[in-house]
Amino acid sequence: MVVERARRRFSLPEYERLIETGFFGADERLELVDGEIVAMNPIGVRHAACVTRLNALLGRRLAARAIVSVQNPLAIDDLHEFQPDIAVLHPRADYYAGSRPTAADTMLVVEVADTTVTYDRSVKVPRYAAAGVAEVWVADLRRDVIMVYQAPTPQGYAVSRSARRGDTPCPRRFQISPWRSKRFSACSSQTLPQSCATPVDSPCRCEAAGSSVVDLVGRR
Repeated sequence: MVVERARRRFSLPEYERLIETGFFGADERLELVDGEIVAMNPIGVRHAACVTRLNALLGRRLAARAIVSVQNPLAIDDLHEFQPDIAVLHPRADYYAGSRPTAADTMLVVEVADTTVTYDRSVKVPRYAAAGVAEVWVADLRRDVIMVYQAPTPQGYAVSRSARRGDTPCPRRFQISPWRSKRFSACSSQTLPQSCATPVDSPCRCEAAGSSVVDLVGRR
């Protein structure tokens, strides 16, 4: 007879209290997923370089219009707290010293993935959508592809695209006109307001990234 052991789930306040009391090691990288405390994978060399590159590009281009948070906790809901590689947050005078940033504070999340693409897409992306995170990018370093998710609903993101080499993705929040792409135009009646509809070869005016996929994920 197989006896299934009950699992102890933690709420976000309980998890935060454990952190405050020093229960975990200082170097432990952890996330709260469905109320369970999950250890994160070690960061590889290319992963680290991609995060550093994204931080530099976004920080330089957004300046005072947003806070770029790197691998810091983001409170998703009562059972989830993730540590996305990049979170672009609404500006706040205290830089979120008074409380953790939440999904409502977040304009863009970027998850950089070399060995965790399936996990990020099947576990984290749906939970970001359910919490209302406006936009998520998953940078797949093995395929040199950025998967873009927009228009969150409780069932998932209503819009998803893949940006490849030669494409220039731009977060919707900072999009003046649609991103420029050799493969597709992301601007259509299903993705952006009609007033944004412009030809595929029109110039991209992007206040945020405005960089090609190669610039963002780097070269092999």
